[in-house]
Amino acid sequence: MILGLAAVATGLWVVSAVHVLNSACTISADTAGGGTCVSGIPYYIFGVAITAIGVMSMMLTLFAMLRSRHRESALVDQSPITVLRHHESETLRDVA
Repeated sequence: MILGLAAVATGLWVVSAVHVLNSACTISADTAGGGTCVSGIPYYIFGVAITAIGVMSMMLTLFAMLRSRHRESALVDQSPITVLRHHESETLRDVA
């Protein structure tokens, strides 16, 4: 779960950093009359991909946790054998 949260945070950070980079490049191009700017599209895609991987990781983790909790509750709900047939109780009495 922690790795998923870290991936989401990293992906959102990359997307926001690219947004700031593109804003600075646009302002620089408008004021300085041009210049060399790096396209931010690959970084946007990278940030969105990391975010999506983090979200899917967290969803799978939550699903697995809920599934294991359901299995544990199903095991707890099963009652042990409390009523023995007459011949079974006689056999156990003889063994003891």
